[in-house]
Amino acid sequence: MCDSIKSLAFEYVENASLSTVASLERKIDTNLRISDNISKPASKWNGDASCVMEIDNDADDPQICAPLAGDIYKHLRIAEVKKRPSHDFLETIQTDITPDMRAILIDWLVEVAEEYRLVPETLYLTVNYIDRYLSGNEISRQRLQLLGVACLFILIILD
Repeated sequence: MCDSIKSLAFEYVENASLSTVASLERKIDTNLRISDNISKPASKWNGDASCVMEIDNDADDPQICAPLAGDIYKHLRIAEVKKRPSHDFLETIQTDITPDMRAILIDWLVEVAEEYRLVPETLYLTVNYIDRYLSGNEISRQRLQLLGVACLFILIILD
């Protein structure tokens, strides 16, 4: 069973009344502190965002670190661009692996993730790790499945 379902804060709603859904939406809005206020400058995000999201802006709570939130999100966006896998690694770096072989590996990893009921983020990160490794290192077709299992195992151990 997924860890989020075991959580005490998780509420399962099946055929719920509209008042229950509205109550959950109010809880989400108050807990996330997301605002569609466009009057504030969007320079915090370094992009042309249609709305400014105010996350972690509670200055009264010292654990939220509101003054640092903008810098943290900016750093994460820069790191995401730097660590993105190459878009043409199968054509330029890999000589023994074809896109079909990668697709078969990903399909197999999806089956493994379903069998062991892993959260979707584990699968997404596994594919990201595989692509990032293949972007910088040439690998033989005999070791492709080993690479996939190793990336999955790293994420399971870290969780």
